[in-house]
Amino acid sequence: MKLWISFRTLGSETLAAMIDHTMALANHAAAVIGSAHDLELVCEPQLSTVVFRYIPSGFESDTDRINREIPQKLVDRGVAVIGRTRVQGRHCLKLTCMNPATTEADMERLIELIRSQGRECADQKNNP
Repeated sequence: MKLWISFRTLGSETLAAMIDHTMALANHAAAVIGSAHDLELVCEPQLSTVVFRYIPSGFESDTDRINREIPQKLVDRGVAVIGRTRVQGRHCLKLTCMNPATTEADMERLIELIRSQGRECADQKNNP
């Protein structure tokens, strides 16, 4: 029903453009993640979903803990809501790009927030 209402309200061209934008946004996020030394793209984006991991240098054995903590810490701080998932038994982070008003710059800022929170989680292990 929601899809039908969206289709009727927006029209097929506008709805298609919005969907295309969210898919392009996921591809952009994947490119940013792929170029970061401390992030690992787990797989190519599927539609509007990007699955990746924060990989802290020197903390490889603690990576699952850190990837579990990042989403909760961001929510607790009130700055972002990102998903979690597991791929082949490893804890991963998940972005689902669904808001057509989101820009590439917004996505870049979100990825930097994730990286910053990952560094904080890794530092907490060293400095309890």
